[in-house]
Amino acid sequence: VTILALAYDSKRQQLHITGKFNAIDGHNIPAGLAIFDEKTGRLVAHPGGGLSMLNITKDGVGTALQLDEDAGILYVMGSFERLTAIKEETCYGLAAYDINNNRWTCLADDAHSVLP
Repeated sequence: VTILALAYDSKRQQLHITGKFNAIDGHNIPAGLAIFDEKTGRLVAHPGGGLSMLNITKDGVGTALQLDEDAGILYVMGSFERLTAIKEETCYGLAAYDINNNRWTCLADDAHSVLP
């Protein structure tokens, strides 16, 4: 387990966690993203799923997080090629998660991407 970035959401009392991991307390979760919920005191899988490579059985790694707390947008950067919640769409290393609507938007442009 390697934690590479954290982003605290004081509005929702959640700590977003990214890095190289795929389990919590011995239970498999989608790779690379998790949340510590202050209200419940629990570390859980991220509601937006996780990060993977083109071969979805290979884990992706999150390396940076940036949170726009007011807009409810979590920006995720790292070495990944897919978001596990959107298996059919490729996304090379940069995405935004809309916390309020539980929806991903890929921000990577294939013409300008750096492949992981």
